[in-house]
This record gives sequence, C-alpha cells and structure tokens, in this order.
Amino acid sequence: MQLIKPFFDSFQAYLTLQQFSKVPTGLYEPIDYIMNLGGKRIRPIMLLMSYQLFKDDFPTALPAAYAVELFS
Repeated sequence: MQLIKPFFDSFQAYLTLQQFSKVPTGLYEPIDYIMNLGGKRIRPIMLLMSYQLFKDDFPTALPAAYAVELFS
C-alpha cells in the first residue's frame, strides 16, 4: 500500500477539486454520484504509476487519470 499511497492521495485531492456545471441535472447528477462513491481507484492509479515510469512529475497526468476513471 505504501507504493500507491502518494498516487491515491493525489488523485483523491484532484477529484475533490473537480466540479461539474450541474446543467442538465439529469446528466450530471448520476456522474457526480458515481464519482463520489469511492472505491479503490485502480485505473487512475495505474495510469499515474505508468506515467511515472517515464517522467517524474506524475501530477501532470491527473487530468488523464480523471478521464480514465470518469469514462470507465
């Protein structure tokens, strides 16, 4: 768990900063609900870890990790 904790914590912090426009509510309320359920967040963590294999600044890949989690 120690290896993935920085990735998980960074992604969770990034996730809390994201806000949807909330219009139309029929579209955004279910997405907001699903993203706030929590979970292991394996997909975004794997993306961030893969990014760090090539570059040291993994926080720049947080938008891509968010997209993977949002659309998976």
